[in-house]
Amino acid sequence: MSRKLVVTLFAILFAVVTAWADPGGGEGGCVNLPGGRSGGRPGMSSAGGSFEARVAEVNGVRLMLPNELQGAAALVRIVDLPFAFWMSTDKDRLQVPAQLFSILRSLGLAVFTIDLVTHGGEHMHVQMRLEAGSQVQVLVR
Repeated sequence: MSRKLVVTLFAILFAVVTAWADPGGGEGGCVNLPGGRSGGRPGMSSAGGSFEARVAEVNGVRLMLPNELQGAAALVRIVDLPFAFWMSTDKDRLQVPAQLFSILRSLGLAVFTIDLVTHGGEHMHVQMRLEAGSQVQVLVR
């Protein structure tokens, strides 16, 4: 096989795998938040541990909600600012828009929190910390 053919086949395979892995068409990083009614959260120790993930923020960050938080309201609080605002979830996900990250970076702010709350009283506190480049650290305690 010629070298060009091998490179072309590899490029096509890579494109197919990338499209399959991110069916949203490159909408940014995606984090599956821990959850489950069993009481334990995957990735968290039972003695007050925390879940942590890092994701590249391209066109925002998508947070996939656990079953008990589907349809939750999201209260967003920016740590260094004296106000908060509500965002709505799309059943099983919350899309944090790239514009929010852009504004925070331009203001020199690095941390904000999202409190997910349902009508039934389920609650999750998510902290997002902007890091160098386009990295975002997601913490659930």
